[in-house]
Amino acid sequence: MVPHLYEEMRAIDTALEHLVASGSKTVIVDILARDKGTLKILPSGKYESHSVLLYKDPAVSDVYIIDPNNSKYSWHIANSEVQLLVRAKGFARIVAYDKILQIYTPAEDTGPAPGQYRDCIDISVKLAFGFNLSSKSVDIGNLAIHPVVVAISNNETIDMAYAGNVLPVRAKQSSHFGAVSAFKAIEDLVSKKMTIIEKIASHADIRIGFYDEVLDASKDLTNTSHPLASLESIKLSKNSALARYQTISGELGAAKVEHTAILSVADDAGCISQFEAFDLRLTGMIESLFDVMDS
Repeated sequence: MVPHLYEEMRAIDTALEHLVASGSKTVIVDILARDKGTLKILPSGKYESHSVLLYKDPAVSDVYIIDPNNSKYSWHIANSEVQLLVRAKGFARIVAYDKILQIYTPAEDTGPAPGQYRDCIDISVKLAFGFNLSSKSVDIGNLAIHPVVVAISNNETIDMAYAGNVLPVRAKQSSHFGAVSAFKAIEDLVSKKMTIIEKIASHADIRIGFYDEVLDASKDLTNTSHPLASLESIKLSKNSALARYQTISGELGAAKVEHTAILSVADDAGCISQFEAFDLRLTGMIESLFDVMDS
């Protein structure tokens, strides 16, 4: 075995030994980063490392390898001599998620600053925090729907309430998992209320389209000797509906701007109070918009 691959095996062996000796559910280990099967080399000439999480399932004798970024980055571990190390430590096998799963993807540079994305070490640590505290065991086949993964992920196909990976939103990966759970709860509420406002706006837009269709279908009647007196009333109703739609659209636009502003500074638990205040304003906005629709 070439020296660098031996170092990877030794690191995994040490991590497995820790799982046995400590009785803990999780351990983080550095493996060699790969790109399409080829080891990645840094400008310094050293091999690039990649942090992953090993999770010991308390119900069975398997060890799961959970990649914080992309599951395919660590598939090779489950298809290597590591299986021999696992069995030597008394486990049945090491298992990887067998489909592509991207829990966290940094869109730009990583680092500790509020406006930066988190690296693979950081996300692995936060996943470990969450799994250690969670009463729900990990089912590797349903990893994407585990509450810890959903709360931490910046992938909008995993966390359906997430606005998309356009801002770091570091509060989703706070060191205090209680804050992560609280952020997830308020994030879900805000997402649902934003959707309600969008549906109200859509309904108002449909009403305008209805008035346009009626006026278009009736335009020839204005040229008869007995025009429909109600056409003027329809036009007035359309103008009223248009005014309501503009009000709702303006409120929706303002809400989206404020939502983005809060997310842009969502670096810690402090943003939760901002989100809670925003959530209250959304509730008031929805109530007033229903009044607008009824007027």
